Amino acid sequence: MGDEAQEHARLKETVLQHLTLPKGLVDGERGLYVRGCEGASFPLHLREGETADFRTHFNLIPIRKLRELAGIDSIDLVLDFEGDIAVEACFLGEAERTESLRIQSGVPSRIDIPEGSLLGISATAGKNGATLAGGRFTVHPEKTKYVKLALVVTTFRHERITEAKAAAISDFLSGCPETDGHLSVIIVDNGRTLSPDDVPGCILIPNENLGGSGGFARGMVEAMGDGDVTHIALNDDDAVLDPEVLFRTVSWFSIIPPDSGVCIGGAMLNLDRPTVVHEAGATYHQWYFLWNNHEIDVSGIDGNLELDRSKKADYSGWWYFALPRELVEKNGYPLPLFFKDDDVEYGVRLGADVEIIPGISVWHPSYLSKYSDVNAYYYVRNMLVLGCTTGDMTGDDLERIFDKPLVEAAGYRYLSADLMLRGIEDFLKGPDAVFSLMGEGMIQSEDPVFEDGPSVEARLRPRKSVRTRGRAFRILTLNGLLLPSAGDVETDFIETRTEFFYRAGKAAYVKNGRGCLCERSLRRTLSIVWRTLRLRSKARKAFPRLKEEYADSLEKYSSREFWKSFWKERTDVLPDVRASSAGFRIDPEFDTYKN
Repeated sequence: MGDEAQEHARLKETVLQHLTLPKGLVDGERGLYVRGCEGASFPLHLREGETADFRTHFNLIPIRKLRELAGIDSIDLVLDFEGDIAVEACFLGEAERTESLRIQSGVPSRIDIPEGSLLGISATAGKNGATLAGGRFTVHPEKTKYVKLALVVTTFRHERITEAKAAAISDFLSGCPETDGHLSVIIVDNGRTLSPDDVPGCILIPNENLGGSGGFARGMVEAMGDGDVTHIALNDDDAVLDPEVLFRTVSWFSIIPPDSGVCIGGAMLNLDRPTVVHEAGATYHQWYFLWNNHEIDVSGIDGNLELDRSKKADYSGWWYFALPRELVEKNGYPLPLFFKDDDVEYGVRLGADVEIIPGISVWHPSYLSKYSDVNAYYYVRNMLVLGCTTGDMTGDDLERIFDKPLVEAAGYRYLSADLMLRGIEDFLKGPDAVFSLMGEGMIQSEDPVFEDGPSVEARLRPRKSVRTRGRAFRILTLNGLLLPSAGDVETDFIETRTEFFYRAGKAAYVKNGRGCLCERSLRRTLSIVWRTLRLRSKARKAFPRLKEEYADSLEKYSSREFWKSFWKERTDVLPDVRASSAGFRIDPEFDTYKN
């Protein structure tokens, strides 16, 4: 190959992803990176006959998506090593097969992509062992485009988590020159407890506590002010992120056709069960949503194949969601909903193609690990708003929403039922009233009393065997409240079957060793039923008008102009970190600290 041809090939080469090893991010992560060998970091020293199996979640290549999204039919593997290594490429899917690769250190080895879903490799040391220093997969697309990704992290009094994330990203960038000029990090500090020195290399934005939507909107406005930014990634502060995920996001966006409008949704691995996917994309249906890929274990090949076959997603959560700049320009910013399902509203509104790409994943606490009754208020209120702004909620869907506080009352979760009704009451006040609540912060409510699980369980009476009657009978007896108690039940917060609580005296909700005890109350149940019926009647009459009002308000409240005006009106609160802003400049429009 001549010098000119070599230079042309080099310019078109794109590193898709690196071989990656555990970073010590979470307990139990190792099997998602490598199996079969003792080492856990590069350089990886392999004894004679020892195999490093990289057919793992974070090292598999989604070749089906390479073909479908980028039209790529071959990939190069480059390994840097000393000694003798035998490498096998494994094609996984319907037509599984394995081929041996002829490989030299530092020299690309071409792999033609056949029909299949995933590609993985394994490396076995030959005589006298070998040392593997690293590796990468590269592709040669016909066209590439420049990508600069702005990562936006919203945080509220999670200083140590945020500082650790910023440090990990900084360390990764310093050792990965390919990212130079392709990534910026914006941290929106809703608690105003960080200083620029805590997050070196990042743009720090002190902000009021405006929840997820207010924080991410602030960071997105900052990102969009950088004319070089082509894509934005939204990332919860408590989502544990391997920085390699950022590199892969940039690489995938660079080879996907620019007019495709594709977004990338990161799979959410359960932080309590680090090899299990809690959600990877979700589907929205008028008044509720369904998690996609729930409870898939990706510690083995089958789980990763199932993840690769993900059905179409309507949106992806903000633990990690990346989108093109053009979609923000077209659809605006998140609505001022504070938190809870603000990501659902924004994702559904985008109407984009959300791709779930194996190996682009983060760990995040499960929803049940941080249960709060306050969520019930935002859940019902924001789902009603979403149903109106998207225009697809019907009168029948509205009726189903009103079942929710009744179900909560049937499980003696009276605080939750009350908050749902408060959410409905606020929704009925109209969009101006709802969106103005953003500036008041989190709603205030009484919290349930949580104790050690054994202490709660010790106060339960044995459950008698009772015949569960039909639905009509249970409605007439208020799910057995008008009958003598038949003992107590123990469950978790996801249980919503009313028959489970039939004639129960108390319900113990226990999760992760902590629990609360809820006792039945005829008075409180009747109060919830009466308020629900009254609000249902009021909502039926007002719904056609409200649906139109919320739809008409969408353009205003999702605009950059609204958010800029909102922030400017609240500049009376100045961050304490001004004194430590040496080396940073203050954005003339907002309080922003930049390198």
